Amino acid sequence: MFSITKEEGIFKDFVFDVEGQELEQAYKTILNELKTNAEVDGFRKGKAPEWIIKSKFKKYILEALVEDFGKKIYETAKDKGFDVMDMKINMDKSSFSEKPMKLSIEGYIEVFPLIESDKLKDLNGLELEVPALELTQEMIDEAIKYELEEKATLEPKEGTIEEEDYVAIEYTVTDKQDNEKVTQKLNGILKELGLREDLYKEILGKKEQDVVKLENVALQETNEENAPKIDIEAKIESVKKKVYPELTDELAKELQLGETAQEAIENIKQKLQDYLDHQKEDAKIDTLTKYLLEEYKDITEVSRTEAIRIANVVYEEELNRLNSMLDLNSFDENTLKLIERSTYEKAMKEGITSAKTRSILVSYAKKLGIEINDDNIKQYIDEQVESYKSMLPQEQKDEEAVKRLRENIEAYFSREDRKSVLLKDILASKAMDKLLEMIKFKEVSPKKEEKVG
Repeated sequence: MFSITKEEGIFKDFVFDVEGQELEQAYKTILNELKTNAEVDGFRKGKAPEWIIKSKFKKYILEALVEDFGKKIYETAKDKGFDVMDMKINMDKSSFSEKPMKLSIEGYIEVFPLIESDKLKDLNGLELEVPALELTQEMIDEAIKYELEEKATLEPKEGTIEEEDYVAIEYTVTDKQDNEKVTQKLNGILKELGLREDLYKEILGKKEQDVVKLENVALQETNEENAPKIDIEAKIESVKKKVYPELTDELAKELQLGETAQEAIENIKQKLQDYLDHQKEDAKIDTLTKYLLEEYKDITEVSRTEAIRIANVVYEEELNRLNSMLDLNSFDENTLKLIERSTYEKAMKEGITSAKTRSILVSYAKKLGIEINDDNIKQYIDEQVESYKSMLPQEQKDEEAVKRLRENIEAYFSREDRKSVLLKDILASKAMDKLLEMIKFKEVSPKKEEKVG
């Protein structure tokens, strides 16, 4: 019998009592296995008396019974309407007695947080402002340069550094805790080097052979006081300007941009417009997400399990990014721990925000009567396959490899808890699409800064 004994928001304490033939059979199976295989001092294997087995392995028997009935607890909670995200057993409060034979399991479940439908606003006709994104000549010129990249030449530059210049930088980071230094060289277009913003701004306007220093700054750009501190020294070894050839009919054909220069430009314009249209949709999603988070900030509970799941993914991605810029293994153990802690705290904040957003969207999906069909699930799996396929080496993208990839993904989501994640992803996505249709978006051009003096 499953019963809730205490409720605190999305966390609910439970007791699950088991009696009767089902328990007797499970107990008998465990006991027979122990009698056959358990090793007890003073007795040959399989020859220890039953009463000694019961006494010596009392804790193991309880744990084995709890494991046997764990899935049934989960299924019973689901059958009672609880959308279980996580379940924890309290072994200290759980108990088993042989006479009378009874198993009592205590623990808690975490349920997916939903906002009650009557507390969700009707967003039909709501007007939100989004930034206007229009195709400009500057964008077209930049896109043409991108297509002509392989034909560009580098020429020495004597003036101050601009964001489009090609620079060679010797970049030294000094750990403030143990004074250990890491040096690497960076080469490329300044704005594309992925430098931290404070260093990037310092380099702009400098000249070749200048040295830029940042002292006692956080390893990651953050306001957190406990973030590891470092010194940065960047020597600008060389500055060159990229010179691009004129786009001619001949060059357009060679680069397969079009039959003529004009056709190439029209093709580039179309690609840019497609990109801007996609960016506009992303801007709508971002604007709506911010609105929802603000609107329901006081009543939205957060699924701890969901937040941690998302944070772990973000954490790994951010550590990989940091490691590609700095050799993290070169830092001492204490500094590395600080980096990891700071990175995880940042990832956890993102995980909480994403978990809140999913709760709100799934709540709207329920309110709007959105349902999931087999085609939705197939499309979701297809998207997962395409996403992971892009990570495979070219030699592993054959039909057989992709088939195995699909089978692995389908097997992964076949587990009940993982399927629950899949279904919520689909519900959240469909809810977002529906809400976007209901809302009126007003494009607003950014205000131009007034010139002073």
